[in-house]
Amino acid sequence: MKNTMLAFSLVLLLCFTLACQKQQSALSNEHNYITTKQPIILFSINDGEVPSILPHLSPEDNVQDSITVIRLSKDRPPDTRTVYGTTSSTILGSPRTAIIGRYGIVTNHDDRSGLKVPPEVAGQNQIIAVDLESDDLRVVSRVELAQQPLLALAHPDGKRVIVALSDHWGVYKVKDDGALVEVSQSASPGIVYSFDISNDGRTIIATMTKGVDPASSKAGIFHFVMNEEDRIDLVGEISSDKFKIDGPFSPRISPDGKRALVLNSEGGSDGVLDDVLVLDLTGTVKISQSIKQVADGLESLAIHPSGEFAVITCLDMHGRTVTSHLAIVDLRGDEVQLLHHIPIELVPEGIEFTPDGTKLFVGSTRANHVVVYDVRGMNLYRSPYVLPTGYGHSALALKAN
Repeated sequence: MKNTMLAFSLVLLLCFTLACQKQQSALSNEHNYITTKQPIILFSINDGEVPSILPHLSPEDNVQDSITVIRLSKDRPPDTRTVYGTTSSTILGSPRTAIIGRYGIVTNHDDRSGLKVPPEVAGQNQIIAVDLESDDLRVVSRVELAQQPLLALAHPDGKRVIVALSDHWGVYKVKDDGALVEVSQSASPGIVYSFDISNDGRTIIATMTKGVDPASSKAGIFHFVMNEEDRIDLVGEISSDKFKIDGPFSPRISPDGKRALVLNSEGGSDGVLDDVLVLDLTGTVKISQSIKQVADGLESLAIHPSGEFAVITCLDMHGRTVTSHLAIVDLRGDEVQLLHHIPIELVPEGIEFTPDGTKLFVGSTRANHVVVYDVRGMNLYRSPYVLPTGYGHSALALKAN
């Protein structure tokens, strides 16, 4: 009997040891570099003038704007390329961008209200297509505009780009050679400064000022639809007598299209903890919940492909703070819950999951790199490795090949 118990104990000890070794191997990454289960392209837009915009930095540290392309695979080290001076961009706006086929989309607007940024540094109002397959990340198309393009996102069909401009919506087709061809314009009753489109390519949730003067116009949340003629029509404003709407920003629609999250912070950090609004999209669009006091300065968010949770980048950079945070939100029940926070380098901006949900990427403006997490359940395990970008990361896009 003693021998039997001893043998059984040894088997248990061996199983436990093997399980620990397996977990440690998974967390340490046996390749000693960052890998993904399928080929991934990360496209980082970097704003070299961030010292003129962010507090406690000297404008003398400004550099040229840049773009970075990072290629990840399952069996090779990351391939990273950064090119300076071929594009203009700004961190002022929602930190997202688009990849269509082999082309990355860069927008720039010249609004630097209240900032001491000379026109030659701010650049022109333009939409740019960059060939991500070329060694020099060549600019293949450049559309200069009188209006300010505030955000460009890829349509789910992977062929068109939706652009929110300062007085209208624009839809552009990206041709095989990268040429940007406008296919429609749709009027907007205000300035749309951030938005998201559902996976079926129809529902758009946007944040918009109610008027053409952002200084005197209050921002609200609006429901648009994209019709079969590539036009974008206003359905109506999403208002509430129960929940306060205060600087809505960077909405994101869940993969199943039934829910959206809207950051209620205007993308700024002022020392006050901000809320997240939850929208019910299953019928008449309405605000169903407010997640209270998530963080000071909510910048962007990504929803896991499963739809079970979301991760929010929290600036938390008022005063002399030394760290920012990620907030993890549980979306599984009828009531959304804030679970926990984890620290991250100052000024987290762009954030994206891989399509299979196994990795999360978060760009850091102050650190000039992308932080990488392994995703297990609703837990994030930080990789010891980072992915360098050009100076002043300001927006991120991800595409699986």
